[in-house]
Amino acid sequence: MAFYGSGQLITEDYYVLHKLAKGLVGTNNLDTNSRLCMSSAVAGYKQMLIADAPSLQLRKP
Repeated sequence: MAFYGSGQLITEDYYVLHKLAKGLVGTNNLDTNSRLCMSSAVAGYKQMLIADAPSLQLRKP
C-alpha cells in the first residue's frame, strides 16, 4: 500500500501523513506530486542552462 499526497501540504502535514502511513498502515511508501510537478522544470533547466536548478543573480541596489 502507498500514500500519495498533494503538493499543497506544508512540512508539518507531510510529517503527520508519514507517521500515520507508517504507524497505522505499516508502509514507508509515501510520495507527493511535488516531485512530479518539478520534473518538467528540471528537464527544461538542464536543457537550457546545463544545470538542474534555476539561476540566481543577486544585484546590489
